[in-house]
Amino acid sequence: MAAKSRSRSRKRSNRPMSDGLAVQLQTAVVARLRAAPAVVALCPADQIVDRSSRPETDVLVVVGEDQIVREDVTLADNYMHAFITLHLWHKAEDLRLVKNLADAVRSALRSGVTIGGGEVSQWRFQGSRFLRDPGGEYAHAVVTFESLIAEAVS
Repeated sequence: MAAKSRSRSRKRSNRPMSDGLAVQLQTAVVARLRAAPAVVALCPADQIVDRSSRPETDVLVVVGEDQIVREDVTLADNYMHAFITLHLWHKAEDLRLVKNLADAVRSALRSGVTIGGGEVSQWRFQGSRFLRDPGGEYAHAVVTFESLIAEAVS
């Protein structure tokens, strides 16, 4: 009998799980980029995605790697540094469009984002790198942002 009750207690709840900080941040960034006229003038809104592959289209913005680390300066454990990386792809031999797209992304995100699970108290552009695909088929930019988030404590 005890084994049965233990197995029942391990059942997963059908309640939807609330999104963590990384997902909330990603969702806010994607929404902001899809709503930015300068960004969608260079990359269609439906091509701003979260996936793990090179583009199958002419131009693509991929929400890439994120990292969330504890802020060590405060004694509270609810302050986090969040880093978000965006990969910009364009099927071209030159870097012109990805450089312009990186500028549009930086401008669109200049004022930061808001999330439901905490307060984004600092938001800053960290940098852009412009790369050529080794195969010569794609131009690639990597754009990184950093934020300080005070996670809501219940």
